[in-house]
Amino acid sequence: FFLVFSEYVLLCCVFGVMSKLEILRFIFGTLDTERSSFITQEVFDEMCETLMEFEKVPHSMRRVKKLFFKHSREGISGNQELFFEEFLHLMKSYEPLPYAVYRFVDKLRKANLGEEYWQNKMQTFVDARKRLRVKRI
Repeated sequence: FFLVFSEYVLLCCVFGVMSKLEILRFIFGTLDTERSSFITQEVFDEMCETLMEFEKVPHSMRRVKKLFFKHSREGISGNQELFFEEFLHLMKSYEPLPYAVYRFVDKLRKANLGEEYWQNKMQTFVDARKRLRVKRI
């Protein structure tokens, strides 16, 4: 697996301007492959394994995976389902889980034009949304 230069530039431009909320929205959208508006326990468990695989933060994977049941609710099928709002609460309640992605984005910004550039670019987008009266979801 490798990236061509144009893909690398796109990666920098997309992730460089994402806020933490947008990063979490991206993660959720990536996990919700069926576009059902929720993720299952199986998908959540896979995400935990992937995000925590190389973390040096001491953690109990069993306890991390139990967070799913604390934040999910029973769906029509009788299975537990984790919707985006609950996913946000879960990720904010246990910051080590999305930390690997946050760290990646921070390093990407620092290595490509610097943090100040990306902060200014993000502020430009916020200002443009205000002028256009675009409401954030």
